[in-house]
Amino acid sequence: MGGPVRFFFLYPPDRASVESALSIHPDLPVRILWQDRTLLLAPEDRWALDTTYTVELAPSAADASGWRPLTRPLRFSFTTRPAILECAPREQAAWDDPIWIQFDRPTDHASVEAALRISPPVTGTFSWQEEQLFFTPTAGLVEGASYLVRLEPSARAADGTPLMHRPLEWRFSVRTTSYFSFGYGPNIQVLDAAGRRKIQFQGSGRRVRFGLFRLPGDRFLSAYASAMKEEKPIDLEGLELLRQWEQPASGEVALPADLPPGLYVLTIGQTAPADALIVVLSHYALLLKEAGTGVGSGAAFQVRGAVRAIASGEVREGAWVRLYDRAGRLYGQARTDAQGLFEATVHSDTLPLLALAEVDGEITVCGFGPEWNPRAGWWEWWGWQPMPPAGRHYRAYLYTDRPIYRPGQTVYVRGIVRNDDDAVYSVPPSGTPVLLRLRDARGNVLATRELLTGEFGTVHDAFYLAEGGTQGTCQLELVLEDEVTRQPLKVEEYRKPELEVAVRTEEERYVRGEPISLTVSARYYFGLAASGASITLRLYRGYRYWEHEIGAEQTEWQTTGTVLQGTTDANGMWHVRLPAPEPYSEAEPFDLEATVDDGSGQTVSGHAVVWVHRSRYGTALFLQRSTYRLGEEIPVELWITDYQGNPVPGRLVAVELDTWDGTGYRLPVAEAHGVTDDRGRAHLVLRPGKPGWYRLTVRGEEESNAWLWVYEPGEAAWTETYGQEFRVEADRPSYAVGEVAHILVRSPVTGTALLTLERGRVRRMEPVLLTGPLTTLSLTIEPDFAPNLFVTVQIYRPVDPEEWNPWLSVPDATLLIGTAEVVVPPQDRRLEVKVVPERLEYRPGEEAMVTLEVRDAGGQPVRAELSLAVVDEAIYALSEELARDPFEAFYARRQNLVHTYHSLQPTRGFGGGEHGGNGDHYGQAHPRRDFPDTAYWNPSIVTDAEGQAVVRFHLPDSLTRWRLVARAVTWETQLGEGRATLTTTQPLVVRPALPRFLLQGDAFTATVALHNRSRELVTLEAGLQGQGLGLTPPFTYTIPLGPAGTARVSWRARVEALDRVTVTAYVQAPEGSDAVQTVLPVLPFAVPEVRSWAGEYVGEHQVRVPIPASWLPQGSSVEVRLSPSIVPTLLDGLEYLIAYPFG
Repeated sequence: MGGPVRFFFLYPPDRASVESALSIHPDLPVRILWQDRTLLLAPEDRWALDTTYTVELAPSAADASGWRPLTRPLRFSFTTRPAILECAPREQAAWDDPIWIQFDRPTDHASVEAALRISPPVTGTFSWQEEQLFFTPTAGLVEGASYLVRLEPSARAADGTPLMHRPLEWRFSVRTTSYFSFGYGPNIQVLDAAGRRKIQFQGSGRRVRFGLFRLPGDRFLSAYASAMKEEKPIDLEGLELLRQWEQPASGEVALPADLPPGLYVLTIGQTAPADALIVVLSHYALLLKEAGTGVGSGAAFQVRGAVRAIASGEVREGAWVRLYDRAGRLYGQARTDAQGLFEATVHSDTLPLLALAEVDGEITVCGFGPEWNPRAGWWEWWGWQPMPPAGRHYRAYLYTDRPIYRPGQTVYVRGIVRNDDDAVYSVPPSGTPVLLRLRDARGNVLATRELLTGEFGTVHDAFYLAEGGTQGTCQLELVLEDEVTRQPLKVEEYRKPELEVAVRTEEERYVRGEPISLTVSARYYFGLAASGASITLRLYRGYRYWEHEIGAEQTEWQTTGTVLQGTTDANGMWHVRLPAPEPYSEAEPFDLEATVDDGSGQTVSGHAVVWVHRSRYGTALFLQRSTYRLGEEIPVELWITDYQGNPVPGRLVAVELDTWDGTGYRLPVAEAHGVTDDRGRAHLVLRPGKPGWYRLTVRGEEESNAWLWVYEPGEAAWTETYGQEFRVEADRPSYAVGEVAHILVRSPVTGTALLTLERGRVRRMEPVLLTGPLTTLSLTIEPDFAPNLFVTVQIYRPVDPEEWNPWLSVPDATLLIGTAEVVVPPQDRRLEVKVVPERLEYRPGEEAMVTLEVRDAGGQPVRAELSLAVVDEAIYALSEELARDPFEAFYARRQNLVHTYHSLQPTRGFGGGEHGGNGDHYGQAHPRRDFPDTAYWNPSIVTDAEGQAVVRFHLPDSLTRWRLVARAVTWETQLGEGRATLTTTQPLVVRPALPRFLLQGDAFTATVALHNRSRELVTLEAGLQGQGLGLTPPFTYTIPLGPAGTARVSWRARVEALDRVTVTAYVQAPEGSDAVQTVLPVLPFAVPEVRSWAGEYVGEHQVRVPIPASWLPQGSSVEVRLSPSIVPTLLDGLEYLIAYPFG
């Protein structure tokens, strides 16, 4: 309300004449500001509420030249908004809706209530929630009636100023048709026959009618709809009506006490049924654990569970449990044992629907959908979040020799295959068939291979990427009995960098304003420092957000405008200090990106990320829950750490509980003080004296806060925290085989619980006795617990309806469930792989010898099969390694794939990404021309009894650092990875900087960098030769070059050929020589001519194609494409559009 009104002038105004010609009505003290040709008119205080202002500009206003363009006054009017943001109901209302008004500022409650008029008159009560007024009619609104609501101008703000200058009026009518429903959610509820027998509903109306129908067993499956996403009406035709009754619309209905256990349908409505609910009245409940393994014809389902009496928890022996799929077919059954437990394993490609248990003639049910899962949410009822994936019969690990390729190169691939019995591995029989596929970025299958596994359960092959093929992220697929394993690889038209740029900071975390010491290092991959290179440093701020589509946190980087310039020293280093920027939140990431230009025309960047904190210390505030009964103590735990994450002991801390004071949460009602211990932790206790919302605040430099709700006994908690005090924890972060894990169970319930050990399936299920508030369970760690296992404890707790969430239907009991992850690192399965080159430096074309050594976790040699890839290190500046470490691929911690379901869970809501050459030097007669990205690949190297193997290979012409990666596997599925590097280099280096391709007739500058890696001053002769290329003299240069020195020479050149040119750059001196030969494609300076013909023919058909007079014989070709109809060409176009942006 204090913002300015802006006036923009097309020509530079005479500001003095404009200001004197300006007036405003009604009169109000204003300030006039100028921004170039924009006039800003702002009130000295604020614009009056709900007022129309007229701004007038008299004809005396002139522009800067003195011209007065106005012949009559120019007027502009605007109206300020009232202090009311929103009011309701509008148009249609329910009989029990309140009338409410939302204000934008604190108000004088008494004057506002006195200023409210409703016609026809309605009796009711006023209430306030911050700045929102509610008027709730005592007896409700009259159905079919129309009401006028009027708020008089006598309503005042808290400071006594008027809220409006004219009355606020609106009308609404009340719906005459009442509506009732059982809420949003599953159409089924299991009720305890020995319990309250009450069902909740919602609706608009004073009275409601119910009907109770018997549901025969053969009609049950067709009536049940699994989850809201399959919602369908229940067919009542032919069902026996047992009872009908009418009652006040109190929100809850009780089934008759004499109604026997069975299957029923309960309808609700006023004159006719508007909604229906399947009611399973039973003394018993089912608890199910389900895990799927495999897909298609190899699919299998494990179902284990228990049958318990709802009220007493008594186990039931001999109960039959039958499993039905979504087609209504019986696909499995089992019978409970003396502990009330059962297990069924079904080999079937089916979609499970539900389980029916029969106990002494009674039926109880439990489904397999998310509405029966206590860990699912309402979003899963709608199918918005998929359930965890099923387990697999096989585990495959795919990888390639490197992560990125260019069209026209060869992809080398290797796979490791194992039988997977829930993380217990075995080698499939030798000769097991597998399918290996390569898909392009559009998903098209480019090639398929049928392979057989070898002795170690491995396969390998190679795929050629065609020239001109689709770029993007391709996928390798290994298929084994319908189970597919994928591994991405990139295909791009890249150019390898020749520089390696590293950015390093002294610390990873800083406090705002602290100096960040940063070092940029630039070196060529062949080992020489890039001295004298220019550096541009840019600072980016990171904004973190949650990406729902991928279920992970992402960071968006935005520039801060900070740019620094520098030059590398003789060692290729640049040191700089800059202040840590101000973060917008408590801590933010900042990216320091350094771009290096060595004069070759190809820049290379490197970066480092640092975190900047607003304060030196931080606080973590912990509450056991967010709702408490009045009179309960509220334990508060504080953790104080510095910005490096170290605990801060001996620090005074204070917490304060604040309530609403009329303008904000600033009224303290309780406080506590303490000192952090050696772990930087403090434990405090608060006890508020009255119910309500509170803000809990930690005072001091490390301020933090949380919200909580204190309610009186008999009221409902505001949040759904029922059962949060049930926790299952392991006493240690990890264990070794044979050790004993102590599982701590904090429970408000005493009684028999169900203990399950879970991972890819339920590995153990047994009853355990819980004695609240703390029970310790002992578990001996077994070998098959590796790499991790989930210990789950679950127990039923009766529900107190007064403490349940009012926006949900009330079950008879809730399942308290907690899980502790027991981590058992399988370090005995990790191999130590050493890759030892004979030398660290070689010259191009020399033979390298590499020794591979494999030992187990105990240091003993093992027989293993390895692959070895020797890849140009510059490749990893274009793409990180896409394949996982083989050990992690098989032994990383696993997800819990067991789903939990129980009978009493369904609730409803109410409310609305070969080699040759050998010699001492390279001269013009032997130029370097072989520059592969992969120097060597061997997918199958087997170590001897000493765990060793020796590999020899010739190095190509590239001057670079090579990354050697060996991945090993044993028959016992021990895995590991080893790395090493070696460098190919020489004393004198020539490095041409040329374009990737040329056009016919192009004129360009060819630049060549010269490097002296020796320790002596040398005099070089550098030259350039070209086939199909015209050069401007001089053709050679004589240059003295010092130790570790770099120089650049250039030639003007012109393309004189078509198809291709060959360029040879060389340098020679008495101490040695070097030469590099490059073949560049030359494209014709022309456009293709396309001609089409459509028609029918049999046998042969001739089409005359006229040849233009300006055609180019050297660069011309004819391509003919035939299609049986126009449809394939249309599909090609559609495929292109669908695959965009890769097309």
